[in-house]
Amino acid sequence: MTIANKITLFRFALIPIMTIIIYVEPLNETLSFFNSISIKQLVLGILFIIGSFSDFLDGYLARKLNQVTTFGKFLDPIADKVLVILALLYLNNEATSFVPLFVVVIVVLREFIVTAVRLVTAEKGIVISASIFGKIKTVTQMVAIILLFFNDFGIKPFYSSDFISLSLGSIILYVSVVAVILSGYDYVYKSRKYLFESI
Repeated sequence: MTIANKITLFRFALIPIMTIIIYVEPLNETLSFFNSISIKQLVLGILFIIGSFSDFLDGYLARKLNQVTTFGKFLDPIADKVLVILALLYLNNEATSFVPLFVVVIVVLREFIVTAVRLVTAEKGIVISASIFGKIKTVTQMVAIILLFFNDFGIKPFYSSDFISLSLGSIILYVSVVAVILSGYDYVYKSRKYLFESI
């Protein structure tokens, strides 16, 4: 097994570990010396940073060492997507409420649509290339999630009211939502000939 695939497996293994941590009640204790985040947020935030870095590392090593494999192409995007969705679901819960539910729904819906598009085009031997919006989506999602896990590292919100709070993390998160929508649309648009040929 290549080193890139081992790193991907490591990132995949973080998913059940993070899931278990979410259910450990004693970790809900707040740390007054670290932006008033809970121990759970701190641990999950650190694990998410490790997972995000490993995503960059395995892709870099796979290309540099010419170790791009079918297994890696299969597992890598699954690990990335589940890690992000898990983090968003945690940040949406009652304990944190940093991420609105509609954001999670849009992200999950986009992944279903893109996966379906890839299946349809793959049957016809067509590969739809990712757009710049996909890269923006990935970067902004990871940055926003890290900021939200760590309460924006103490940076005060730019605007706050009873209904909405615009912190640095939430603003970047909304930028990622726009990128999510545009990248999903780009996939559908590029494959429209094959998706709607039988209508």
